[in-house]
Amino acid sequence: MKKLFTLLLLVLALPVYADYNWSGPYLGLLAGRSKIETINTITNYTPSRIPDITSTNFAGGFKAGYNHQFNSKFLLGIEGNIIFTPGSKSDSLTGGGDAERYSVKQDRIFNVVAKAGYTFDKLLPYVKAGYSNTHLSDLRYSGAGSATKESNHSGYILGAGLDYAFKENIILGVEYSYTNYKDKSFFYGGPNTLEPETNNLLGSVSYKF
Repeated sequence: MKKLFTLLLLVLALPVYADYNWSGPYLGLLAGRSKIETINTITNYTPSRIPDITSTNFAGGFKAGYNHQFNSKFLLGIEGNIIFTPGSKSDSLTGGGDAERYSVKQDRIFNVVAKAGYTFDKLLPYVKAGYSNTHLSDLRYSGAGSATKESNHSGYILGAGLDYAFKENIILGVEYSYTNYKDKSFFYGGPNTLEPETNNLLGSVSYKF
């Protein structure tokens, strides 16, 4: 009986390990791959939609957010990030000569999203949706001899990801996102419409406070 009582005391004295607590603010770094595809429409051409301009480049940036974990392990959060996407791509236009080329350069993406996930101790799968804005520069249609233009495009972002609590305050993650932006019209010797969309695959490391 004495041994049983001693064993019971030892069990009660053992530390109790709770599941990881995801609640709190965090700051992080992002890096990975960004692919932009620009849908171009020139009404004076037949067909009016020309081959899309695509470019895959390195992407890197910063993020900040806040998560709240409920007792049911369900999680809601909000996050903002800015991603820099250097790179440009030119393509020959269908219906035009070799001298008619269109160039597009994407400078950065800014996102504000809401997140929803379900925690499995140190694992957090989640989905996200929200608002996105991107800045395009060095827009030039060489065939029209026009000056370089630039534009901001707003749109929506959808995505999913997985975070892992590597340490108490260090979070590793990976996520995919798709963004569709509203089109804008320009005049390059004639009506021209651009509609960009992006596909991003990014890794992250964050510090949770």
